[in-house]
Amino acid sequence: FVSVTQNFDTSTSMGRLVLNILMSFAEFEREMISERTRDKIVASRRHGKWTGGAVPFGYRVVEKKLIPDVESADSVRRVFGLYLELGSTSALAFRLNRERGEATEGEKPWTKDRLSRILKNPVYAGLVAVNGDLHEGEHQGLVERPLFEKARDRLLARRTVYERKHDPGYVLRSL
Repeated sequence: FVSVTQNFDTSTSMGRLVLNILMSFAEFEREMISERTRDKIVASRRHGKWTGGAVPFGYRVVEKKLIPDVESADSVRRVFGLYLELGSTSALAFRLNRERGEATEGEKPWTKDRLSRILKNPVYAGLVAVNGDLHEGEHQGLVERPLFEKARDRLLARRTVYERKHDPGYVLRSL
């Protein structure tokens, strides 16, 4: 690397030193920018702002804010109510798909994973998650907070955690 505007040349040891110093400062600057960006997003979320990403089902975005979508918001409320009645995401998915009948081109079929994400998402209660903490959001919740907490707690209580047993037959396991 030879610079025409600056007086250093990588064919000499001094030129390589200057280049390494410049690369170190460039890396430092990139890291500082990413830290400031990350801190700004966290601060915005603590104030209840929606900071982007996939728009949750039941909402639409207007001027960088989540606004309830009238048609799909009713579906979200119904999902929470039916889940507490049925107690199973599989049964809920089967019932919702059976009731809907033939899906149109843009509609996705209900799956237990999709329903689980809805039932665990604090956005639907008007909250924003920040590093494990919940803060009041500026958007309107689609369900009441007690209903959300009851459904989420019931869903998490039904979760099955499987333990992995140490298997000496696999030399690299757990490394």
